[in-house]
This record gives sequence, C-alpha cells and structure tokens, in this order.
Amino acid sequence: IYEQYGKNKNLLIKSFFDDIDFAYSASDLVVCRAGAISLSEIAYFGIPAIIIPFPWAAGDHQVKNAESFGTQNAAIVIEEKNLSPEILLKEIVNILNDMEKYENMAHAMKSLAKPQATQDIVSDFIKTFSVGS
Repeated sequence: IYEQYGKNKNLLIKSFFDDIDFAYSASDLVVCRAGAISLSEIAYFGIPAIIIPFPWAAGDHQVKNAESFGTQNAAIVIEEKNLSPEILLKEIVNILNDMEKYENMAHAMKSLAKPQATQDIVSDFIKTFSVGS
C-alpha cells in the first residue's frame, strides 16, 4: 500500500509518530494494532479505526481488545492471518466512501472513551482504602 499510495498528499503512512496528538487530530481514519493505550487514544479522539491485533501478544490480549471495539462497531478488526493489501485497501475505501458508516463508527468510538479514567481510579482507591479519613 505504501509503495502505491505513500506519496499521496492526503495519506500519511508511518510506523511511529513523535507528535501523536497532531497525528490523531489530523486523522480521518487510523490503522493500528490493539494496544490498550493506542485504543484509548483513538477513542478519546473519536477516530474510526481498522485494528490489526498483534497475534503474539501475551494472553492474546490484543485480540480481546480489538474485539471489544469491533463488537461496538467502532472499528473493523482484521486478524493478521487474514490481512492482505487488497483487503486493507477495500476496508479503508469502504469506510471513507460511506459517510453514514464513517459517522456511526466515529460516534461509537467516541462513546468508548474514558477521559475521566484516572479520576475514577483515584476516587475508587480512596473509597476502598478510606484514604484521608
């Protein structure tokens, strides 16, 4: 895909971004692995995604992470064993050419965001352990 489309000014293909906030804010669609941090970031930004879980992750956790986003219609999940450039390109085109699907995925993705997670964890900790009493 990079060889064919990598020079397109509307497409940015990189294995790593130094300024991830900028990358997400400029993105219409993300193709990524299914690490918890990556998924929480794209949920925060409400960006539809194509998720390709890392098949050798400990305890198969990336497949489980990806499935939770896929079942909520926030992402398309493609297992690596089923991945090809043609399949990936087809899914990208399907999402970007169907505005209703795109908007539904974006809404579903945003609904999975937990921007107050840190505060919730601290609050639960304080309640559980009666910190400060």
